[in-house]
Amino acid sequence: MSMTIRTRLSLMIAAVMLGTLLLLLAAAAALLQREVTLERDRQLELLTAESARLAAGIESGLLSKDQQKQTEARRTLIQEIQQNHGGKGLFVVFVLETPSGLRIFGEGALPNIELRLPREILALPDGFDEVLLEENPYRIHTVGTAWGKILTGVANPRLPQLLREYPFTALLGIPIVIFLSLLAGQVLARLVMKPVVKVARESEGITSQNLHRSRISYQGRDEFGVLVATLNDMIKKIGEALISIRRFTQDAAHELRTPLAVQRGELELLYQDEQLPENLQETVARALNRTRSMKKMVDDLLLLARSDNHQYPLRFEKIRMDQLVRDLGEDLAIMVDEKAVEIVVEAEKLELEGDAALLSRMLLNLLENARKHTREGCITLRLKRDGQMACLSVSDTGTGISAENLPHVFDRFYRGETRGEGSGLGLSICRWIASAHHGDLRIESREGQGTEVSVKLPLSR
Repeated sequence: MSMTIRTRLSLMIAAVMLGTLLLLLAAAAALLQREVTLERDRQLELLTAESARLAAGIESGLLSKDQQKQTEARRTLIQEIQQNHGGKGLFVVFVLETPSGLRIFGEGALPNIELRLPREILALPDGFDEVLLEENPYRIHTVGTAWGKILTGVANPRLPQLLREYPFTALLGIPIVIFLSLLAGQVLARLVMKPVVKVARESEGITSQNLHRSRISYQGRDEFGVLVATLNDMIKKIGEALISIRRFTQDAAHELRTPLAVQRGELELLYQDEQLPENLQETVARALNRTRSMKKMVDDLLLLARSDNHQYPLRFEKIRMDQLVRDLGEDLAIMVDEKAVEIVVEAEKLELEGDAALLSRMLLNLLENARKHTREGCITLRLKRDGQMACLSVSDTGTGISAENLPHVFDRFYRGETRGEGSGLGLSICRWIASAHHGDLRIESREGQGTEVSVKLPLSR
């Protein structure tokens, strides 16, 4: 499924923001871990120095061979350490090197630390080290003395462990960060796309009728402003080209009307000559039909050219539409008299304001189309009132229009599968006439079942 540009932009912004935020959080976590470690080291240095000082004061007791003196010295040392550093999560281990072997004892956050401390830790060189005690990270400070070693330590949890210790913060914080990133991405994408949406809405009002005076407004001087300026320039050039084409079409159609009218008159006179041989008479008849078709096409072109240039003079007046519909229905019945086609006219008494000549032309075009494509069956012409609108429809049971051709029936010169029949301008003219009367024209058709053209016109302007 394709996503809109706004959605893609929102996701991209959210991804960049989330990635940046995660990098910042990672950097902050690393700095925090470093600061915590440095603070641990300072604590351990103080504890080690204090322990070394206290041990130096009772060194003879600690190294004494008298068990009672050793015990008393240890108790005194432990009490001093507990009094000064107890409850801070620290521990201290003393390793005494005596002729009889190593003597190890300790005190602090880990009970019996001297028994739980791995022997390899006792061999660590002086300095700070990271070790695991029972799968938990600890910071160890080792200092050598004249009589052995002092090891001090403190828990130094890593960030993943902290997250495990605070699962609610992790479970709630991560979705909140993702949601805020998506929300910020959506807001920023909307701000970025706002001028695009504005230009798109303005462009919807640009048609071939107002192209020459249309201009997209945008005050920015950014890259999008350059694009809008290019579009405005293109619209201007297209509008000028359309004006030239319409002017040429109108001038050409106007220039062709007179010679075609003369040619038609001469052919009609020649066709009426009784001394004309029969074979020539057939040729003249075909030429006369072609001339009439060309004359009608030129008239249609001239009408469309004038309508495009807003130069056609509309003459609105009160019209009895029901009388016009019945008259044209009777004319249609005469034209299909030899066909097996039934003409049905249903017209309510209606009066509206319109151009009688144009409305007659629209109805004639629709009825002529129905007649051409209906060899048998029925052609129905209906007129009824719907609120403040007059609803006119012409339906037939003819050949219909294929789904492939239906979207193009209003295109000028488009004749679909009926090549050689008509000029392909009739429905374009009909739609313009309906639009000129502030109405609407729609067409529905199914191939092999027939066609219905519906026209809605306001009863008053």
